[in-house]
Amino acid sequence: AEANHQDQPVFLVFNAHNEPLVVHMPESRGRRKWRIVLDTAQPGRRVTTCQHDQYLVESRTSCVFISGRLSWFGAL
Repeated sequence: AEANHQDQPVFLVFNAHNEPLVVHMPESRGRRKWRIVLDTAQPGRRVTTCQHDQYLVESRTSCVFISGRLSWFGAL
């Protein structure tokens, strides 16, 4: 079956500052939780759900979050 990725919200964060930043996640549809799938400060990090709809982004770091199913990430 072919996956439908049109309803897969993505939230990108780029912290270029020299200090950490607390990011508050945007509201997602259907009470879906945001999951962090990439954090350049923690390259080996597994996919995890963000707690309390916020996340600490370290200095000079990029992060990718998704809201919804992880099926199209395959082995993640």
